[in-house]
Amino acid sequence: MLVILFLSALYLIISLVFLVATVSSSSEAYTAKVQNFTEMIIELKKSWKKPIVTSFYMVLFTMGFFFVTFFCVGMVSILAGGSWAYVSYGVVGLSMAVSLIYISALWMLSLVVSVLEEVGGLGAIVRAKEVMKGEKVKTLLLVVLFYVAYGAVHWMTSAIVSLNLEQWSRMVISIAMTNGLLCALKLFSFVVFTIFYHEQKESCDEKVVKTLYLPVAGYEL
Repeated sequence: MLVILFLSALYLIISLVFLVATVSSSSEAYTAKVQNFTEMIIELKKSWKKPIVTSFYMVLFTMGFFFVTFFCVGMVSILAGGSWAYVSYGVVGLSMAVSLIYISALWMLSLVVSVLEEVGGLGAIVRAKEVMKGEKVKTLLLVVLFYVAYGAVHWMTSAIVSLNLEQWSRMVISIAMTNGLLCALKLFSFVVFTIFYHEQKESCDEKVVKTLYLPVAGYEL
């Protein structure tokens, strides 16, 4: 039990460090801002709590979503009958799939926000919803693409492991595929969402500038 807790804590620490480092580095590359190692350590000290609090609220939000979903499934099983039951189950299942994709997108973007901005927890989630505004379909498609990539990696791993190879070969391939490629995909997804965050932020800033400029220009005319 203690070993499992230790490994879980170690995994959390490593994931947190890689999250902050990946998002910060991607943001620096996008904005052409250069930080030295000392500044990165300071950024890590400032940002490590906010993603944890944000993830905690997202876990609560996800648990509430599953509770509502199971409640809806139970109501459908009680009230619906015959062919209507299959239609209702299909509607609930499709809604659940889309909602889970949306929650995943919101979770990843809120983690990016919690690293790059001075907000965390519910504030980061609300801010992430604001950033996604107008581009929800694009965000959902990004998550779907990453899910497809994850599934392809798992499928390739299962196909290779099922071959007639020695045990140590299967173990090495499995570790390299599941840990190496999946971690690389995870880090790449945070890079993509960091770029998406900056693009949306720039778009919102441009709209604000135009809104402020047009009345002034009209007044001068």
